[in-house]
Amino acid sequence: MRIKPKDIEIDPNLPDYPFDHDLLDRKEEIENLTQIVCNVEDPLVLAINAPWGTGKTTFVKLWCAYLEQQGLNFICFNAWETDFAEDPLIPLVSELGKWIDQKKGYQGGEWNKFIKQVMPKLAKRVAVTSVKLATHGVIDDKDIAKILTDSAGEITGDLVDQFNQKLTANREFKDQISKVLSGLPENQNLIVFVDELDRCRPTYAIELLERIKHLFSIKRLIFILSTDKEQLSHSICAVYGDGFEAKKYLDRFIDLDYSLREPNLVKYIDFSLKNYCSNQNSGKSNNLDSLSILIFFFAIRLKLKLRDINLLITRLALILLSFPKENSYFYPKKDLEYEPMLLTLLILRNYNYDLYKLYQGDSRDREIILKIISFIGKGISTSEVALSNFKTIDQDCDLTRNFIHALVDIFSFFVAFSSNHENIEEEMVKTFIESILVHIPELKYKSVTPAYVLAQIYRIKHTYNQIYFNDLGKIIDHIELSFSITINK
Repeated sequence: MRIKPKDIEIDPNLPDYPFDHDLLDRKEEIENLTQIVCNVEDPLVLAINAPWGTGKTTFVKLWCAYLEQQGLNFICFNAWETDFAEDPLIPLVSELGKWIDQKKGYQGGEWNKFIKQVMPKLAKRVAVTSVKLATHGVIDDKDIAKILTDSAGEITGDLVDQFNQKLTANREFKDQISKVLSGLPENQNLIVFVDELDRCRPTYAIELLERIKHLFSIKRLIFILSTDKEQLSHSICAVYGDGFEAKKYLDRFIDLDYSLREPNLVKYIDFSLKNYCSNQNSGKSNNLDSLSILIFFFAIRLKLKLRDINLLITRLALILLSFPKENSYFYPKKDLEYEPMLLTLLILRNYNYDLYKLYQGDSRDREIILKIISFIGKGISTSEVALSNFKTIDQDCDLTRNFIHALVDIFSFFVAFSSNHENIEEEMVKTFIESILVHIPELKYKSVTPAYVLAQIYRIKHTYNQIYFNDLGKIIDHIELSFSITINK
């Protein structure tokens, strides 16, 4: 069990490298975008825009692996890992210098000599560690001391002279990079990926964008920003004020926006769940396939966005982590499958707290059970997105059948412990059939009869009745514990 998704495996030894584990079908997008960024000659800043948790970083990793496979030139720059720097130019130039050093035939020594001369005039602030970082340690301490002295002298000089020196340095910097890029093969560009810009401190993100605009607007140099523009806009407003038009401000720096294609919802949930909950010791109670179908069901019912699904799965992972692995009232019962109850209560806790509290107070009340089922089933027949997803699932998996069974299982669990009287159960089943299933004619699933639902209730009752009530309170305790934890994402 984990609370952060593990990185996708990109192994060059696998037959379909780098897309062997590409469960979100990004191959076509990457191939098409590569054609664009490799054939344009003008300076270009392309933003890969998508909310948190939708796979931007994975997309960039796959893209970089693909470019490497094709023998193309690229640099990966993680903005969030470098936002401790005073000036983003320093780590950015450092990454550029590493790339130059790796390219045979380039004048790496000439580049380092140039950087030694120009960086004091370009950098916002110059410190010993910053100079060493930008030049890979090629400048010794005596030279650094001289640079700092010269830089300090410039600061105290005439302001017009300082401006002219900086302007000249800017031009020299661009000319030097253009000279480097001229050594690239024909029809090739240098592609610089900037990942996790929206996670940086606001001032660093703004300064990085300014540096890219003023210093790196050079032919054959392509910047690809991986970011959530909505979140980045909020960060900019934190600096300039709530009334600031952050999106228009961003448009100054970004030439093209590309929104990642929405992944197949079934595949996305299955991928995310297995990424978080891949624990071989969790036993049958943590049946990932069952959970995946249930999460898909609730995602359709509540029209959850990908961010909401990620938060739900993270919360679920926290709950499962909180169960003891040995002598547990949850894990060792291999014949028990509490997924419908656990996930439904978690959903209620998050999306209908009043109803959740009512059930917590009296889990046997018939009217409360009917309210829960009504809340769960409300409006699911109106979702055309759901119906389209039925057609995209693998042929060997009847998603329509699983979708309906998820609803029946949830209903059966709640009803099984709401009353010990069969006539009341039959009445509730009749209400369930008439009020919920009858409104899903699109699914054309005719085998869910009152007799079938009653059989499910009796099976659950026979299996769980002696132990359920002890476990129910503990499960609720673990759900409450998870909501005492704030998920910062």
